[in-house]
Amino acid sequence: MDGFEKIDLDTKKEKKKEVPSDMARKRKPIRLSKPILTILGVLVVLFVLSIFTVVLPAKDTYKAGLKAYRQAQLASAAIKQQNINLASEELAKTKVELAETQKQFSRMSFLRFIPIANWYYNDGDHLMKAASPMA
Repeated sequence: MDGFEKIDLDTKKEKKKEVPSDMARKRKPIRLSKPILTILGVLVVLFVLSIFTVVLPAKDTYKAGLKAYRQAQLASAAIKQQNINLASEELAKTKVELAETQKQFSRMSFLRFIPIANWYYNDGDHLMKAASPMA
């Protein structure tokens, strides 16, 4: 078998083209148009402003309202016990806590001028007026 050469199949494997990893994963960058970037910028600014003008004052108002509510519960318990001295002290403390709640709530008075949000502000305003003692 002099005229035949042995074919070695292991050495004849197809070699794949090696592509550099940075070339294989290279994608076209996403290009946003100027109007879309402007809209996104405005939305981000509105989100940040809403946090500082609505969310934080609302959180403070809520905390003050909870303190006033707890104080009112103490006053109610003193009244149920028919302890006049303790009840008058607790009612005085409740008035102070209610005044703090009203002060915190007034920080959001600009909501009167925002459609739909003014409905909620007006409800809260009516609640504050109902809770406040007659002067």
